[in-house]
Amino acid sequence: MTKQDPRRLTIMLALTLMLTPSAPAKTTSARANTTRSAKAAKPHNPDTDEGVKYFGENKFDKAVESFNKVIKAEPKSATGYYRRAECYVRMNKFEAAITDCTKANELKPTDPNPLRVRAFAHMKLKQYGPGIEDYTRVLGMRPGDKEASQNRRLACRMIGKPEPLVVPIKSNYDPAGMVSIGKQYSDHGHFKEAIKMFNEALVYNDKRADTYFRRAETYFAMEQFQDSINDLNTAVKIDAKKFSYFYSLGKAYTALNQYDKAIESFDQVVKLKPSNDGVHMRLGGCYLAKGDKPKAIEEWTLHMKIDPTDDKVLFQRANLYHVMKKLPEAMADYNRLVTMHPEDEDAHRRRGEVYMDEHDYKKAIDDFTITINLDKSNAGSVYVLRAKAYQAIGKPELAAKDLKSAKEFDERL
Repeated sequence: MTKQDPRRLTIMLALTLMLTPSAPAKTTSARANTTRSAKAAKPHNPDTDEGVKYFGENKFDKAVESFNKVIKAEPKSATGYYRRAECYVRMNKFEAAITDCTKANELKPTDPNPLRVRAFAHMKLKQYGPGIEDYTRVLGMRPGDKEASQNRRLACRMIGKPEPLVVPIKSNYDPAGMVSIGKQYSDHGHFKEAIKMFNEALVYNDKRADTYFRRAETYFAMEQFQDSINDLNTAVKIDAKKFSYFYSLGKAYTALNQYDKAIESFDQVVKLKPSNDGVHMRLGGCYLAKGDKPKAIEEWTLHMKIDPTDDKVLFQRANLYHVMKKLPEAMADYNRLVTMHPEDEDAHRRRGEVYMDEHDYKKAIDDFTITINLDKSNAGSVYVLRAKAYQAIGKPELAAKDLKSAKEFDERL
């Protein structure tokens, strides 16, 4: 094997370590140990959470102090040493990182993460032999690790030696902790970090439905709806009994205006969990988007049986009844809304419009008057409606007065 120009390879290696998706930010993969280590620590050590928080804020000195406390309280905490090593790497204290990773590896030899960070530290110190050895062990535990594979290959070229044989090593690493951390990232709006964490978790176990589900939820939040759908379909193939997978799938299809597929997904939710309090609301929205008003009413009615206090769906159903000229049904819903929210000007206005259609002009006037008093800043169009009602009952002078008020309102605007 031809030995390469060391200056060129040094630059290549440095760039790779910076640009590889996992390094040095890859040290965040240590978060995968949080849940497992936390289970062993009784009670849970709050200093770990504090250290993670500081690490995420790039306050590495404070994070080190927190992990020092963890190690003092739990001398056999692989997590404490490993997380402190992450901080040392970010602080360019590579020798200290190697020492902590060695200790973490002794305490938990089946975890590839300390080896990965130690390999990275060796590479930064141009200690290519030990780095290659560590990356080879990482690949034995995690064959799909691109960072380990790429950096090992470059290091071997650096010293002019062939890549060592990778021997599979059973690590029994559970990515549940990584998924949990990824969800926390996503919940706080750190979507790119969350996606990286989920991607890493899938390298460990690509048959875990919940990982695809959590990544799909993050893609949805990023408005990458097709990516979300792809992950959710994978999750459903792995576990077809989780109603939440179908619910999210329906939401994603709805976002892409694929209402037939959305309805199909929401129908699965109904089969798996008939009492779900949101699925009929969403089904109603899909049917309305398709122009099937009676079916939308049917679904919203089912929703109201599950959640009779949902004023938003009640308002939607009332409006749709009115559009469909089902005035008694619309009136019944608006009456409920007014009872629930006596100071809701929109409910009074809409009910007034139904009274107009029923030619009950005096009641319409009462509702329009309440609407104007509740919200004078948006009363222009309501003055016009009340003027029509006054005109209908033979009070042209009051109608003229309201039309004048409406004109003055528009002029002010």
